[in-house]
Amino acid sequence: MFDSVATNLDQQATSSLSQIYERRNCFGVIPNCTPQTTLISVAADGSAGAGGTTGSQRPVVSPDGRLVAFESDDTNLVAGVTPAIGQIYLRDTCNSVFGPIPSCTPQTSLVSMGVDGKPGNAPSGNPAVSGFGLFVAYQSTATNLTSMAVPVGVQQVYLYQNCPANSFPGLGQTGGMFPGCTPTTSVASLDSSGKPGDKDSINPSLDLIGLSVAFESLAYNIVGNMPGNVFHQVYLRSLCLNLPIPATAGGAPPCGANATIAVSVDAQGKLVTGGDSITPSAAALGAVVAFASTATNLVSGGTSGSRMFLRTTCSSGFLQLPGCTPQTDFIPVANAGTASQLVPNSNPVISFGNRVAFGAVLGPSSNAADQLVVAATGFCFSPFATCSTLSLPVLVSNGAKYQPHGGMNPAIDGAGVFVSFSGTPVNSALGTNREIFLAAPFL
Repeated sequence: MFDSVATNLDQQATSSLSQIYERRNCFGVIPNCTPQTTLISVAADGSAGAGGTTGSQRPVVSPDGRLVAFESDDTNLVAGVTPAIGQIYLRDTCNSVFGPIPSCTPQTSLVSMGVDGKPGNAPSGNPAVSGFGLFVAYQSTATNLTSMAVPVGVQQVYLYQNCPANSFPGLGQTGGMFPGCTPTTSVASLDSSGKPGDKDSINPSLDLIGLSVAFESLAYNIVGNMPGNVFHQVYLRSLCLNLPIPATAGGAPPCGANATIAVSVDAQGKLVTGGDSITPSAAALGAVVAFASTATNLVSGGTSGSRMFLRTTCSSGFLQLPGCTPQTDFIPVANAGTASQLVPNSNPVISFGNRVAFGAVLGPSSNAADQLVVAATGFCFSPFATCSTLSLPVLVSNGAKYQPHGGMNPAIDGAGVFVSFSGTPVNSALGTNREIFLAAPFL
């Protein structure tokens, strides 16, 4: 899944606006598969997105491959969306890794809408989607998405509960995956009393099922008795599928208002200082969160510059994992485990298993144009114990003779086998425009 301003990928996309595309590579186990590129950002009549100033961007696909969430300021994707303000959309492709969805018609729906069905009255962006498209998280400054009053001009993280029908071919559900499911939107960036964050909360990440959402925030009121400190911090909120489950022993966040813990903490459990902690990626039902940080006191001995960290929270949804000790590990990204700088927008992405992909500048060079790469490393985790064995990364964006080549915006598949990224072709005959590449570093 990718966005592009190219005009030769689909006959419908002829403008300079960015569009969303799906590329089926047929590397999996689907029989009789034909590689193809499909336009995703389409209106009901099949025409490409139009009416915006930038178009459609930042696509994310549900792990089963069926649903695609993206942001767009186009005005023709669904009826009633004006003016050209960034909104969040969900495209049902009616295809998944399990095969075609029976009795399903491909369609695009608006996610960032209020209880009255009207579009958000301010920009929404950075969507994240859980398995089977059950939940979509995103950030927004809109004030009409829920009945809750939110501070004007402050970004909040929202959670949209979707009710996709027939997610498992053969079950034959109609009207939603679960009986009685009703699409709803709620604020996720809440404090212990259920009030929205008093400063911006952005970059949400959902775990596979949607039990937890991680996000970064400048807010001072997200966790009780732990006020913010001017730096961006990373938090994890337990969603618990809206089940009325009480707090458990050991510190796991309960369901309800007081369901958020701080992730970017030092050895004493206090919010870190010295720099921002950003772009979290949640995995293992929230038990593991990767994030980038310039904070200096996340691990013993300290660090400098922009680094990648892995936090074992020991909190999986509403459960405190037995035998698990919360800890933060520094992910080495250079030879012999020496430190190397992360690139801007080096957003980590974790597979279902134990691999995380991110962007980094390897080696002694400070020339990002020469050393900008996508790296992937393995970590070890089990539901009952953790281990801090973080392997050295595998260089994914290899050029000629396996030399580092430019790469950014990585994504890794659920099995942790394939990594996609954007970069400029090594072969000049392919042009100088940034393209999408797919690598298999762990095969």
